[in-house]
Amino acid sequence: MVLKNRILKEQLLNNTVSHAYLFVSSSENILEEETKAFIYDLLGLELGEKFLSGNYVDFLEVLPDNKNIKIAEIRNVIKFLSTSPVEGKYKLVLIRNAEFFRKESANALLKILEEPPEYGKIILTTNNEEQIIKTIISRCQVVNLENNVQLYGGKNNQLNDILINSINRELLELARSKDYFNENKDDSYDIYTYFYNFFHDLLIYKNTKDIEEIIYKDNINIYKDIDVFNNENILKILDKILEIKNNFKINVNFQLSNEELLLYIMEEQNGRSSRNTLQKGR
Repeated sequence: MVLKNRILKEQLLNNTVSHAYLFVSSSENILEEETKAFIYDLLGLELGEKFLSGNYVDFLEVLPDNKNIKIAEIRNVIKFLSTSPVEGKYKLVLIRNAEFFRKESANALLKILEEPPEYGKIILTTNNEEQIIKTIISRCQVVNLENNVQLYGGKNNQLNDILINSINRELLELARSKDYFNENKDDSYDIYTYFYNFFHDLLIYKNTKDIEEIIYKDNINIYKDIDVFNNENILKILDKILEIKNNFKINVNFQLSNEELLLYIMEEQNGRSSRNTLQKGR
């Protein structure tokens, strides 16, 4: 059993595992194999083997009942995570088919997602991301298990510059970003995954100042300097990114989608920053 997803492998290697994940794949086999492999690697050899054999006591699995994840199940999750692990470092909760949350059970889960115990790790899985309640998505790290491509170095810097130009309302610079998007239109999903994680990081840093929970730690100085968004602004931007990313499935125009998002970011600002204009290339 070998974990394939590069993002998850890197986080395990660097000990930067998130407290909550949403694993996405249209393939049930990929969801099953990658989820098992991730948990195995997280626990290590001895406890990983116990997990695979069904004997790891600090593991709880939640399944929908008649396409409904009931609030009683989530109350059981909260009770399960209220006590420390018996065997290892972590208590693990796996919630399958997260698209079947109802409002009541989702609201109950949000409480534990917002204030998780240090030892708690929650994994949600789905093959239908667009059906999941947005407030749950915004509190998880979303990982598409079918896509093992990760953006590195120079591309991250270019995408940061594009986002900073949008935040700074530099229209001329934004117009020049069209060339970048034209050259990288085949990477549309990766680009929007980066945009989503950027603003998700910003939301986490704004509310917790916890650098360990941030995905792109090289961006920390950028996040520190952004003070034109409140939580509502950021959540709306995250929703817009998900909306556009989902529309890629119906072959929407990539360039028009980029313009729509960047203008939306410009508009969703809670007043201008009192600090200096954000610096690019940081």
